[in-house]
Amino acid sequence: IEARAGELSSSALAGALIEVMQSHEPARAAAIALVDARPEAAEIRSTLRASVRERIAAIVTNAAPALPPAKARAAAVLLLHVLKSLRKLPRQDAAADAELAGEARALVGRYLAGLARAPEIGA
Repeated sequence: IEARAGELSSSALAGALIEVMQSHEPARAAAIALVDARPEAAEIRSTLRASVRERIAAIVTNAAPALPPAKARAAAVLLLHVLKSLRKLPRQDAAADAELAGEARALVGRYLAGLARAPEIGA
């Protein structure tokens, strides 16, 4: 995703981010259980979160190169929270789930588009 971020539309980038978060959910749950069994679990979790935030910030920077680094880091924190929250959405029937997935993609896509258009806002 990071390498292609500058070539993708905001909607496609949003879809890619959502997809990668959802596709890694089973492995994430297993990894968290293994980490939590260690005495230094808090430190490991902190390191992992920082690594994911750095990767998302790099993706955002590639998608919006004019964005100041501090704004890219702040956007990464927000995006990580939004992406993580999507796995907690209620599951209904296939049609309702598809509608909700489309809305999530639109939400993240519009945020990314706004970052690319107006990097000075909120900087």
